[in-house]
Amino acid sequence: VAIDDFGSGETALSHMFSLPIDTIKLDKSFLRQKAFVNQKVIRMLVTMTTSLDLKLIVEGIEKNDQRELLTSAGVQYGQGFLFSAPFLRAGDK
Repeated sequence: VAIDDFGSGETALSHMFSLPIDTIKLDKSFLRQKAFVNQKVIRMLVTMTTSLDLKLIVEGIEKNDQRELLTSAGVQYGQGFLFSAPFLRAGDK
């Protein structure tokens, strides 16, 4: 079970303790905030999710420098246009 768009809207830290989740998908808006680009903030999120035995997926990776920054901070999973444009499965409209 994953919490999508973590850090935006109704998603809160309290959900991490009240639901049987194993993955947090960090909202793409974080990549656009100057504070997030700070290595300390990224490492804090990696440390928090690792200590809770959760996967951290960062959404919205569009540039190589973003990928490099996240990888060097310990982020193991990401998605975004850098890797692939969204696509439909067979049968989807």
